[in-house]
Amino acid sequence: MNGTGVQTVIDLGLQVPVNVAVDWIGNKLYIVEGHARRIDVCNFDGSMRTPIITNGLDRPRAIALDPTVGYMFITDWSETPHITRTYMDGTNSHILVNDKIYWPNGIALDLPTKRVFWGDGRLDYVQSITYDGQYRETVILGGTKVPHPFSLTVFENYVYFTDWTKMGVVKVNKFDEDDYEVIQRISDKPMSITAYHQEIGRASCRERV
Repeated sequence: MNGTGVQTVIDLGLQVPVNVAVDWIGNKLYIVEGHARRIDVCNFDGSMRTPIITNGLDRPRAIALDPTVGYMFITDWSETPHITRTYMDGTNSHILVNDKIYWPNGIALDLPTKRVFWGDGRLDYVQSITYDGQYRETVILGGTKVPHPFSLTVFENYVYFTDWTKMGVVKVNKFDEDDYEVIQRISDKPMSITAYHQEIGRASCRERV
C-alpha cells in the first residue's frame, strides 16, 4: 500500500473506464465503462473479463460493492439521475434514489451500518440512505462547505471526499457536519479516494483459508 509494484491489469478493449470497485471476497474487479454504458467484471489479473450489465445504463458514474451481502450500487447521470442497487451478478436492479439528485458523483458504503453514502456535485451535498432505500439523511449541505464533491469514502465515523472547488480532501463527521475540515490541499483536480480497512482484508483472508 505504498504506491510501489504498479501493474497494468487491462490495456486492451477499454473505452472510457470511469470507475472501478473491488470484490475482496471473490477476488474480482468491477469496471464501469462509461461510454459503452456497461459494467464488466474480471479477475485481479484482468483475465476472464465479462460484461454483467449491458442494458439500462445511460451515464454510469460510480460503483460500490458489499460482497458480504452480494450487493452492487451504481450512480447514473441519466436524464433522470438515480442510484441503483443490484446483485453483484447484475441482476435484480432496484432504484434506491431518484429524487432531489442531479450529479451523483462518488459513492461509498458503510458496511457496519449498511448505509450508502454519495455526493452530488450540482446540489452541493453528501447524503446517505440504507441499503433498502430508507431513512435518507444529509451529512453535509451547502456550497461553502461542499461545493463540488467528486469522490468519497467512509472510515469509522468520518466521510472523506475530494472536492474540485476546495481543491483538496475534506473530512466530515457522519453525525456532526460542524466537525469538518480540509485535511489536504492538492494543486490538480483531486480525483478518486479510497479508505483501506485492514480488518476487512483480514476477514477476507480468513474466509478463504
